[in-house]
Amino acid sequence: MKIGKLTNEELKHHVLDRLSVPRSKVLAGPGVGADCAVLDLDGDACVLSSDPITGTDRDIGVIALNVACNDIAAAGATPVGVMVTLLIPPRATMDELDAIVEDIVKTASALSIDVLGGHTEVTDAVTRTVASVTAIGKRPSKGFKESFTPMDGDSIIMTKSVGLEGAAIIAREYSRAMEKRLTADELNEAREYINSISVVRDGAIGAKNGAYLMHDVTEGGILGAVWELCSNLGKGATVYEDKILITDVVKKICSACRVNPFKLISSGCMLMLARDGEKVVNALQGDGINAAVIGNIKSEGLTLVNKNGSEEIMPPAQDEIYSVRP
Repeated sequence: MKIGKLTNEELKHHVLDRLSVPRSKVLAGPGVGADCAVLDLDGDACVLSSDPITGTDRDIGVIALNVACNDIAAAGATPVGVMVTLLIPPRATMDELDAIVEDIVKTASALSIDVLGGHTEVTDAVTRTVASVTAIGKRPSKGFKESFTPMDGDSIIMTKSVGLEGAAIIAREYSRAMEKRLTADELNEAREYINSISVVRDGAIGAKNGAYLMHDVTEGGILGAVWELCSNLGKGATVYEDKILITDVVKKICSACRVNPFKLISSGCMLMLARDGEKVVNALQGDGINAAVIGNIKSEGLTLVNKNGSEEIMPPAQDEIYSVRP
């Protein structure tokens, strides 16, 4: 098997098709592109999401908590706590463990959540530390299953920039190689992207201003997220490459690493659908979060319009962070 996530077809055939969730209290269960489970707890909805971090062991506490809580925010819920599992290789030191725990504590405080428990184990089953986080959130059950039928012309909105998480990982994992390609200021900017990978505020602002569906951008990048979102809805989309937000530093890193920035892991970026995209964008920008309308929903076909004409948006493949070698 190839390293990385299963393809959507593999996931559906070998895993999801074999699962069933018969309880009436389950408002949302497992599915391709479905990041959260939702349980009705007598008027309140408990929203849960679980994510492992395997692409890096640097800043793993920061990344793990933010990625899991981003899924909660994309479901329109407020994160309240996390369960953290750490699998640590025998070569690791107590100082390294202390640093991971410190990052977890600081990130939990920044997100206003509690660390509720978990598991910590040293094992030779891993060659570097793996963190798996289950995040728990809440929202009212009422309205969760209200139908928002996407209409042709609805806006597709993105926040911040593509590639923030991927660029931060590259800048930190391959610092020496990047020093030859970036200025000191650019390298520092890329490293600091790690502090911009939360979309909890993005989700809260979007939900208050007309975003009826949200999806955080992770493996597969912005194009993978568009494909997942639209495939789940049974709709198409037109996305305009020149509208996609990307920083100069992300461009420079992706060029040096021969990586497509639109397919690079991109926690910190959120996709939203809305009838009035400009209203959502204005609200986000008014709160200091960069945002733009990058395309529109259509009845069928997934198309990326670029300077060369147009191309089909394909299903997300293996997370490109694994193939990065500057």
